[in-house]
Amino acid sequence: MNLSVLAKYSENLEKRYESFHYVFNKLASKKNNVIVELGTSRSFVSGGIPGCMSDNIKYWDENVVENWDWGAGLFTRICAEVIDGSENIFYTVDPDEKAMRISKAITLGYAENINYRLETSTDFLRNFTQKIDLLYMDHHETCEEGARLHLLDSQIIIDNDLLSKDALILIDDIHLENYKSMPGILPKTSEASLTPAEHYGKGTFSIPYLQSKGFRLLFEGYQIILGR
Repeated sequence: MNLSVLAKYSENLEKRYESFHYVFNKLASKKNNVIVELGTSRSFVSGGIPGCMSDNIKYWDENVVENWDWGAGLFTRICAEVIDGSENIFYTVDPDEKAMRISKAITLGYAENINYRLETSTDFLRNFTQKIDLLYMDHHETCEEGARLHLLDSQIIIDNDLLSKDALILIDDIHLENYKSMPGILPKTSEASLTPAEHYGKGTFSIPYLQSKGFRLLFEGYQIILGR
């Protein structure tokens, strides 16, 4: 597992760097990790740059790193590079064909360890039988419907016992500056008074549920990391 990849992209990752580093550093001590990403990368370039959300390959330039879709985190590409040449297995899951084409394009040359699954997160989890060592939950949008989906999928994960004993769950889009414009999403009041009910974003409902099942917060920032 090549952790130097994270250092290479540290300035681009910004608010996600520390949480990405945490989970991959933990996985580095083990072999044959199973990594699952719910919600694959969906754009070649960041918002405001021509070609955003287009699957036209002309908008992908591997050499212009600063234009990559860092606003969305780009976990698919980062993970692909980090585990390249290792014995780890990476599943990236998304029901959108366009998104999957983008995902395959940005990981070209790193695909040996990757399984691209064109299906919903819920269908994937209901039929998955391996133990997951790192689950990255970044699917759907930051809205109540998305938060409810995260809860449903979390329930499937627990009911089907899909996580290894020391598995990590990484949830994206938790602490968002513009949360007040999101109906149905609960605000976080302050660092000092943080309780499970005060998280918001995609983890509004899944975080309290997972905590009720024995998971605890290991890291809190723009992203949340939970473990047992």
